[in-house]
Amino acid sequence: MTESPAAATTDPAALLLKRSFAAAVRDPDRFGREFYARVFALAPAVRALFPDDLAHQREKLLRALTVVVRGLDAPESLVPTLRQLGARHVGYGVQAGHYVVVGEALVDTLDARSEQPLDPATRAAWVRLFGWIAAHMLEGAEAADGATRVANNGATAAAPGA
Repeated sequence: MTESPAAATTDPAALLLKRSFAAAVRDPDRFGREFYARVFALAPAVRALFPDDLAHQREKLLRALTVVVRGLDAPESLVPTLRQLGARHVGYGVQAGHYVVVGEALVDTLDARSEQPLDPATRAAWVRLFGWIAAHMLEGAEAADGATRVANNGATAAAPGA
């Protein structure tokens, strides 16, 4: 799903996203703690992909989300960064199915950390935005994985003649 970012982040939706994000991350550390607790509750096996101390990971999560939210006015500018992020996640062992878990945990955490539950329009905007983010990250992951396979096949093909 790489539908037009304009469709994923129309002006009214961008405003909803920005407002709900600001409200949810008033305590960034708590947001990060709750987010990762939700991820690990939904998919306990992914805990092994993370370091024991999640402090740095929580900071990276909040930085990435902040970049995305600030970039909603020019979402196409985010695409190269999202693809690079997806490519890096291949090396961490992230699988395509993990994106579903992360999206669910993100929306749930935003809902829980907001002053009021997310209304249907705001929830839908987050679901669409995360779908757009995940699609571009998966494009980067597929490109990185394909490049790795090509490199590995090249190395394997060269080995018999060596």
